[in-house]
Amino acid sequence: MRFAHISDIHLGLALNGYSFLEDQRYIMDQMSDIILENDVDVVFICGDIYDKPFPPEEAVSIFDKFISRISKHGKYIYVIPGNHDSAIRLSFGSDILKGQNVYIAKAYGGNVEKYEYTDKYGDIGIFLVPFIKPVDVRPFFPDREINDDYTKMMKTVLEGADIDFKKRNIILSHQFLQGSKRADNGKVITGMYDAIKPEIYDGFDYVAMGHLHNEQYIESERIRYCGTPLKYSKFEANCKKTVTFGEIAEKGDLKLWEKELSPMRDMKVISGTFDEIKNIRTNDYVHIVLKGSDSIPDMYGLLRNNMPNIMSYACSDNYSHAESDNMIESNMLVYFEEFFVQRTGRELNEKERTILLNIIN
Repeated sequence: MRFAHISDIHLGLALNGYSFLEDQRYIMDQMSDIILENDVDVVFICGDIYDKPFPPEEAVSIFDKFISRISKHGKYIYVIPGNHDSAIRLSFGSDILKGQNVYIAKAYGGNVEKYEYTDKYGDIGIFLVPFIKPVDVRPFFPDREINDDYTKMMKTVLEGADIDFKKRNIILSHQFLQGSKRADNGKVITGMYDAIKPEIYDGFDYVAMGHLHNEQYIESERIRYCGTPLKYSKFEANCKKTVTFGEIAEKGDLKLWEKELSPMRDMKVISGTFDEIKNIRTNDYVHIVLKGSDSIPDMYGLLRNNMPNIMSYACSDNYSHAESDNMIESNMLVYFEEFFVQRTGRELNEKERTILLNIIN
């Protein structure tokens, strides 16, 4: 079986006043071309298809076009919801779509959804685990002491699944794993309360992960984050964006490779004095760090003439110090916003966000 692995598309995302829908439509068309050119049998989509539980209509149309084209070419598609998705809305019509070999996991209901794909080597178990929190799992296992432990949560969930580890098995999951690295600061995830120990997935022949935006393997090639198809942060400026491909033959025989993606507009960090960067012309998304004091009238407007897609702008006599401070501020805000959504089911309103920024600053 040959497969493609993608995740964290975040259709409908807008950053700093810029809608990414045009870029996303472009990259989704490119991904469908690459997937079909590589003649896969199966496509795994591992969560955060949309950026919000209520995606804009155009975002839904982009995803509809993507899965329709892949499905019409006879490919099987397996989808799990991520923490940004509404599992109920994403899985609307999922029972009907199974007739077209499109399998979209529903909200967790006490059992792991299992499907079987058959190739010349036999059956492959495919397990779909949507993004889950302990609060989603505890009601179905009242006798287990899960508390708020994400590793215990996932262990409990998988112990209740119908898995024959003598056969080949693939799992789709959308969680943080201990030992993985975040794109925004490069730090290894160890002590985060919601990080799962990767050994929980021991026995699976391939673990198709979503949730982190930078591609990486965890402990071995068997456990893989494929990353986002586009760069959504200045901290991803140097990241490579790809589609992950794999081929599984007999049990234990797994081969993986990547195909690099080419965005309509790249994400870059440009630093230097005003004289050094004033003549740079680009339509890419750029984050500017200007060395020296801000003493030129309408400097921002002047730079925008040549760089219309400026995402952020900062002046500092000490570039490295300013970058470090901005990173800390950005990380704290992002982490709290993600935590708030997971705990309350809604996003911060403008007043709450302002209060948080004042606390951080």
